Amino acid sequence: MNRKVICIVAISLGLLFLSSALVLATGGPVRLVINGKEVVCDTPAQIVNNRTLVPLRVVAENLGAEVKWSETDRTVIITTKTQETPFQLLKLNGEQTTWPYWYEDGQLYMEYRNVVELVREARPGLHSISFFPQSNTLSLDNRKLQMQVIEKGQFKVS
Repeated sequence: MNRKVICIVAISLGLLFLSSALVLATGGPVRLVINGKEVVCDTPAQIVNNRTLVPLRVVAENLGAEVKWSETDRTVIITTKTQETPFQLLKLNGEQTTWPYWYEDGQLYMEYRNVVELVREARPGLHSISFFPQSNTLSLDNRKLQMQVIEKGQFKVS
């Protein structure tokens, strides 16, 4: 009986040592980092035949995509969610500018710095025009106008 126990313990220790050696030989478990954040998933990332395999659903969902499985077609369907603003470029006196603008809920939006340039171009007789970002105030020949500046995506708009 003692011999059986010793044999089982020896085999168990041997298997434990072998699995530890394999993990150390491969550099340890594969970490999955998406946009600087380590992600832990129920199926761990692994290296098979010198290729890194990671769960597709975890990667896609962490990048903001929607993942669906169609059993009938046996197809994975990944749909990205784009949040592009449908903007156009403003024309001033018939000439194309590089100033984006768009309409949202019946309001016209432009980047605030382009609003300043638009006023400057449209009113060449102005002696001075300044924008004060701390107070969101536009000064036209020392006449102060309050501007509403909000953030829309990557733009500060007015």
